[in-house]
Amino acid sequence: MNYILYGLVMLLSLAFTPIALLSVPPKDSGPVIAVFAPWTDMDSAIEASGTKEIFPIRTALAAIIDAPTLESRNALKHNGAIFILNGDLLAILCGVENV
Repeated sequence: MNYILYGLVMLLSLAFTPIALLSVPPKDSGPVIAVFAPWTDMDSAIEASGTKEIFPIRTALAAIIDAPTLESRNALKHNGAIFILNGDLLAILCGVENV
């Protein structure tokens, strides 16, 4: 029984560590991770918000976007982004320089 409890604690700590790192509020400028709903057209939402992707590879639901102002982040939310997360750490891990 103790092994199941230890395994569960390890699993939860591994699952929540990346979420905790990415949940830090974004800085006033710099890259953000915009997470979209599956039914949202990400290309149209990014274009309509006046922002641009800064890394050419994206996931099915998220993209690293340069949103330099609070207005551009609000525009992303208005155009379908569910979450706006801090993108500095992920951008550095993905090889984006001068973050």
